[in-house]
Amino acid sequence: MNWTETASLTALGMTFAFVLSFCRLLEQSRCTTIDFCGIKCVRDVFSAKDIEMMERKGKDEKIEKDDTVNNV
Repeated sequence: MNWTETASLTALGMTFAFVLSFCRLLEQSRCTTIDFCGIKCVRDVFSAKDIEMMERKGKDEKIEKDDTVNNV
């Protein structure tokens, strides 16, 4: 089996998607202390209300962007 350019791009894309989803999972985690692979992080967590506001803001920004593109 040859390791082609397409396979390389696919592996890179899958790795990037995993890292992004893992970061999102950590961001929304309720844990105050995270210990992963020898890296320890103590942090403040977002409340459920804060997460909801961030998601709503993201949706609102997307709607505004779509409206701007449609009006051009």
